Parts: sequence; C-alpha cells; structure tokens
Amino acid sequence: MGFARFAIQHSYTIYPLASVGLEDSIRVIATIPRPLFSYIVKSKSSSDPIPSTPIQIHTNPFHRLYFVLSKEISTESLSEKDDAIVKSIASKVRDDVEVAIREGIHEMNHDRGRYLTGRLQQWCARKVAKLISILGILGV
Repeated sequence: MGFARFAIQHSYTIYPLASVGLEDSIRVIATIPRPLFSYIVKSKSSSDPIPSTPIQIHTNPFHRLYFVLSKEISTESLSEKDDAIVKSIASKVRDDVEVAIREGIHEMNHDRGRYLTGRLQQWCARKVAKLISILGILGV
C-alpha cells in the first residue's frame, strides 16, 4: 500500500500497466548475491536498496512484447491518512493490473505474428497474393 499512499500524498495519477511476453525472450542464467553486487558497485551502506541482481541473456529477441495500459486512476483530493481510501486505491490498481495481464496474455496467445516465423509467413503470404494479383492483371 506504500505506493498508493505516496501517490495520494502527492496527488499523482496512477497508470496501471501490464507487460506480457518478456518471459519468452530472456532467460536468467545466474544471480549476483546482494553482498557481491554491493561490493562491485562500491556501496558502503548496508541500508542501500540494492537487490540481488539477475544476469540475463536474450534467447529470442524477435518475440513480440505486449503492453496493456488500463484507465488512469486519479488520486487528486484524496487523503493519504485515510487507510480505507489508501487500501481501496491499492486494490483498484491490483485488480486493473490483473485484468490487463489477462488481456495481454489473450492477445499474445491469439497473435499469429507473435514469433518471427509467423511474421515471415504473413509477409510471404502477402507477397504471393500480390504476385498472383499482378499475374492475373497481366493475363498470365
């Protein structure tokens, strides 16, 4: 609920966003533990918000990614001191993001051009159709 309280406190508008498909394009091959990462970036404080850091490789950079932006949520004129309001905003964001994820997954699962091979097939089909049309016009 911290993000909701912060947004309300500063009257920020919240834009719920979901991203789907990246998990098909990257693979985590290792994780740098927090103490080692802190040493690498020369962090002296143990309170620095440095997480463990994944090392990733792109397994297929040609996969499509899907982004779904839900309707904005205004926090103008709300009180961050009212826990019920803060909780309702956090719940609204969670629910909107869940719906957006489902929409993104549906779009991804029904997109014939999701993978490069599908896009190449669609491109070839368009070129063949155009060639057939041209040949028909020429009477060949």
